[in-house]
Amino acid sequence: MARYIFTLFVICLLSPSISLGETPGSDSLKLIRYYEELRADWGKIFPNKNRNAGGALFFKYILDNSNSRDEFFEKNKMYCSVSGSLVRPASQPEFVSVRGQDQDELICGSLYRCCWPCSCDVMKFVQVLTLEKTFNDKTELINVLTIKNPCEKPDFPEEVDRDSICVGTSLNKKRVTEINGRLVVGVLFGGKICSPKDIEKINREVITGSYCPLRNNTPLKEVRGGMGDIFIKMAN
Repeated sequence: MARYIFTLFVICLLSPSISLGETPGSDSLKLIRYYEELRADWGKIFPNKNRNAGGALFFKYILDNSNSRDEFFEKNKMYCSVSGSLVRPASQPEFVSVRGQDQDELICGSLYRCCWPCSCDVMKFVQVLTLEKTFNDKTELINVLTIKNPCEKPDFPEEVDRDSICVGTSLNKKRVTEINGRLVVGVLFGGKICSPKDIEKINREVITGSYCPLRNNTPLKEVRGGMGDIFIKMAN
């Protein structure tokens, strides 16, 4: 079963979301431009060339450098909060449930990710909080994905660029965003309190209804599945 799950993970990574070779319309051109800007800014976002579990670094960079509401939200769809991988423009998100600020509350929404294990890891290890941001003099509440402060961990994963995220046991506020002592790693789109129908929908889907319970009920030391393993070391 573990080999089967890993094979699915590889297939997902190798399957492009859209073909950028198609003749694009004006909206598609804009998305491609945003995507290419993120690619061009890669060295600024990851000056140490390490993007492992880099969602937090993407989020902070976009938060500080977006010139419009549209740019902020569209660019936050173009990276994986778990792995730090880029996500192609117009990719299809996963509909997931995530713990809310009230631990007994589930928030449902759309997650942009590179592959299916990342959806499972978000559903298990992430908590949704709200962040205020002003666009054109109008303040909005944004549902953001957060994890516990990993800088306090004695076993911080060596695969991650700790110096970009941490200053001692505190979060590096020049490079990442902190809310209530938690690290922001990305955005949950269309977030709302889950309804019974939302939960039914999540449970019916192959990924969130079948694969995620299997992955999330596996002992952490036995979890295998690409970049998500590194994220789990940070978020657990």
